[in-house]
Amino acid sequence: MPAGELNDKIIMNTRHYKKKKYTKNNGRLLMKQKSPSLIVFIGFLLLAVNVITGKVFAQEKQRFISDEIIAQNGNRVISHIINLKTKADKVQIINTLPEGKAGVDINNKPYFKTITINSKEQLSKIELTNEPIWIIEGVLPKTKKLKADDSPFGFHPAAINRRDYSYAQDIGVTWDRGGLYFMWILVQPDITKGYNWQRFDEYFKILPSGMLPLKNITVAFDGMVNVKGRRSPPGKVRREEVDLSQHLEGTTYRPKDKNAYSAWVKAAVERYDGDGIDDMPGLQTPAKHWQVDNEPPRLREGYADLALITSKAIKEADVEAKVLIGGLQLPCGEEGKVRNYYQTQAPLLKELDGKAIDIVDFHWFGLAGEWKMLPEAMKIVKDDLRKYGFNNIPIWFTEMGTYSGKPSGFRGKNLPLQSEREQASEMIKRYTVALSEGVKKIFWAWGMKEGFQNINDNDFFDNTGFIYDGLGTNDSGNGIKKVIYYAHKKMAQLLQYWDGNAPEKIETDKNIFAYRFRFNSLEDIGIIVAWIND
Repeated sequence: MPAGELNDKIIMNTRHYKKKKYTKNNGRLLMKQKSPSLIVFIGFLLLAVNVITGKVFAQEKQRFISDEIIAQNGNRVISHIINLKTKADKVQIINTLPEGKAGVDINNKPYFKTITINSKEQLSKIELTNEPIWIIEGVLPKTKKLKADDSPFGFHPAAINRRDYSYAQDIGVTWDRGGLYFMWILVQPDITKGYNWQRFDEYFKILPSGMLPLKNITVAFDGMVNVKGRRSPPGKVRREEVDLSQHLEGTTYRPKDKNAYSAWVKAAVERYDGDGIDDMPGLQTPAKHWQVDNEPPRLREGYADLALITSKAIKEADVEAKVLIGGLQLPCGEEGKVRNYYQTQAPLLKELDGKAIDIVDFHWFGLAGEWKMLPEAMKIVKDDLRKYGFNNIPIWFTEMGTYSGKPSGFRGKNLPLQSEREQASEMIKRYTVALSEGVKKIFWAWGMKEGFQNINDNDFFDNTGFIYDGLGTNDSGNGIKKVIYYAHKKMAQLLQYWDGNAPEKIETDKNIFAYRFRFNSLEDIGIIVAWIND
């Protein structure tokens, strides 16, 4: 058996028992017969009943233990016992989620159940459930390997109310996709006049040391453009209409004055690139990653032209800068998402033909359980990236999320109730599978704290945050941290010791999933995350 291979050895606990049926006639027959052979038969029967009863009582006892786990966690938990082969002398097992149904039970005092098992002949018996566990092989290294630049942990946005980064820092977030988009229309409303950087300078003044920015840059925010035939979702906050006649060609993405737009892009990148030339006064953390608009094409034309113009200007101002395509929809989940990818997203990649973009970004929202669909979706996009000239290009997810509670709906569809523990488990699984598929950065969205645009409509994005805002029927109270908050913090703490390379999927039986985050490429040990798909 290869090192690290997991084999399922024990079938999950059964709760169904066959009952024998006895009739009155059977009873009378037994009373009338008194032969020695019958007495022997009765003796064997009584013995068998005792044995069976003992087994049933034992199984009933085990069943009660399972019921206690179910009551404690608030979800159905079914367990497997697996054998883990490892090169370590011992393993430490840590639950990925703290004890308690919800964050209100945890009350800022998370307890992660932890046990240590000595590996007899490098073999350890470990219990798995559908809630993942961390398995540390041996002891954690003395030094942390993962630097801020290499960390995959981002948030969209990381700050609460655009100012408070303390929670993001507490849970190990190092990338921020927050603040206003850099928009030409905001910095230079009249293209015959100068630039006003005040509101963007404010973002960089607040950004704490060690928090790396990803900044969106475009002519104007898509919501400012009145596109014929495009409907706004019910309850969406209406934005003030803006005169874009100097800046855009109609409702397309194309800047009306390409030279003026390019000059503005160069000035923006130069001001915040940290090279000491024309920098913002007091700049501490430079911007080295720029994303061209967001989620094209939205029934608009000309995105590829915008990307080519913007990328060229960015590179002329800062040769070290990296350019991201606006977030594309991942073909993962419901049929409509897959169809939209083929109809609107893949054609953008084809049109760009391997140009302008250094990093491809995909957005991935949905329900608990959709982590299983990611490998197939990644195969689709990787094949298309190779086909359209983007071979081996880095892939980021700058928006990924699922919710807890029961939102009012999403795009006209009812959504099921999801517990805090289901949300947290899905987060761990999505991070793990995405990283194993080669995704480099992942930004949870939307928001560290609940609340999105119209905070009173209880939509999908009002329920994705890590901290409650005090609104809604399933809300535990303003400022209460959800289970997912503590789970993310534990994940980021442990993976500081990971070498940063894609975790390897360990070959297992069909319903067991296990991935190893290596401490280094030379050793066959690390931190394993594992769960069963029940």
